[in-house]
Amino acid sequence: MFMRIRLVSCLLFACLAAACSMTTDQPASDLRVNPLDPDATPSPQTDPATRIADALQEAKQTYDDGHYNSSMRWAQTAESLIREHNYPDHDLAIAINIQGYCLLQRGQMEDYFVSPDGHVEGALTKFQKVLQILPKDFRARLGIGLCNFRLHSHMVMKAETLGQGAISLDSIQYDLALSSSEADSARRADLLRDARRRFAQFTSNRDKLLALHYVFKDVSKNPKFNEDRERDAPWLGTLREGEESGKVLDVNSALETAIAAGSLDSHLHRGAARDIAAVAESWRHVRNYWRKEALVRLQRARDQFLVLYKERPDYFWIERDLAFVYQSFGAYFLDEGLDAAQLQAIKAGTRPERLEAEARRLYLDDSNKTWAKAESGKNYKYALDFIKAFIVSHRQFEMKRIAARDKVDFNDQNSNPFLVDLVSRYRATMEELIVQERNMRASMVLEGAVLCIEPLFQNKDTPLGVRFADDLKALQPRNPIHHLVKATAYFYDADYDLAKRSYEAYLQDSSVTEDLPRRNLARERIRQCEIHAKRNAGAGESADKR
Repeated sequence: MFMRIRLVSCLLFACLAAACSMTTDQPASDLRVNPLDPDATPSPQTDPATRIADALQEAKQTYDDGHYNSSMRWAQTAESLIREHNYPDHDLAIAINIQGYCLLQRGQMEDYFVSPDGHVEGALTKFQKVLQILPKDFRARLGIGLCNFRLHSHMVMKAETLGQGAISLDSIQYDLALSSSEADSARRADLLRDARRRFAQFTSNRDKLLALHYVFKDVSKNPKFNEDRERDAPWLGTLREGEESGKVLDVNSALETAIAAGSLDSHLHRGAARDIAAVAESWRHVRNYWRKEALVRLQRARDQFLVLYKERPDYFWIERDLAFVYQSFGAYFLDEGLDAAQLQAIKAGTRPERLEAEARRLYLDDSNKTWAKAESGKNYKYALDFIKAFIVSHRQFEMKRIAARDKVDFNDQNSNPFLVDLVSRYRATMEELIVQERNMRASMVLEGAVLCIEPLFQNKDTPLGVRFADDLKALQPRNPIHHLVKATAYFYDADYDLAKRSYEAYLQDSSVTEDLPRRNLARERIRQCEIHAKRNAGAGESADKR
């Protein structure tokens, strides 16, 4: 084996020597360009226009494919080339816009700090830079609207989490009051143990929120961009972090003492009640802060979308965005109304497991005529109107795509193998896009169905809900969700016979494993339908006997 390797090496050396001997009349230095020689001729390069076009194309394609990090790098390359070669502002705006949308998809709307890179621009800054180049750029203004809507969503999640924490504290405080007045020792011990368990859960959740830094602090209000930016942001609660932690420890100690003693004495009860109320008030203060900030962002998104909607009525995707915006407005006022109903239910002694249902009942009661409830219903109506408009526009858009697909066919002019393959791929791509768009429209149809079926949204329209269910069946024949939509519409309309049949059809067609939660709901609703049917039958018999 060693001899074979030596033989091959000798032959290779001989070939190289022969090659060198053929060029003895030409210096070796002439075979390559000296990088230090100013008079050397550089190797040919792709012209800048092609490189810019290729980089922009790759950025667009990778963005469409969902590879946002790769798209971001291609767009940055394109921006660098455009600036270097002084290409038109239009190309520069496209490159920066792509970067903005990549950041938007990654959830990085605002500027942020990354070590060791330092201050990094977020999506909002990117879009604002585009508007400095082209003040009327549609994509950049749309991006700013989308950024504000996404920021609103993040702030709403913070507010909801804090609100649930405050409600939990209210419920614990009520249990402590009950335990102080409870004569039965076993019942008193159960109340205290349950209060300690729920307070321990609250404490665990609080520790997780504190570790995030941006729930009890508004990082955007800190002008510094360094590693301590989150920690140095202003605290939002009425209690300082250390002061609140002290009260939490005092309440936990009081609960431990009460459980050991079998009762909570009046002194400990008053102290624990004050501490719990103070912490709950601080959390509500922070909750209200984020709700107001979210409302500001939502109003900015709405105003931006409405302007674009008037400028470009042909761009019907704005109808979908406006539907989501008005849904969010409706949810904002709905939350206000339900919060008030929850507090009313807690004061009436409602247990935690019944709190949501009782708050819903109080909110929907005809005697509840609050401003928040009226505003919620009005905004949900606007959302439903935009959803209906979007569905019509989107259906027309699909018909145009189908016509474009069917227009391209095999004939004498494109019968050679290359064109046949091209046409086949075009038709397959168009078919795939049509299917994807139908799935997206189906999701909007489902949104519309929920808005006109669920009583909380105050848009009750059973016939429209049934039509939406039929649209879902046409768009996704294999998805049994249309049975559930139709059943829910009938159930809330008190047509229990039709509701039961539709729920049974859903159980027949749905998956035992994939649709388990919905199947459980359907079974529970079937049981309720049977109870209502028996009551109605009993009422009829009683009337006949009388």
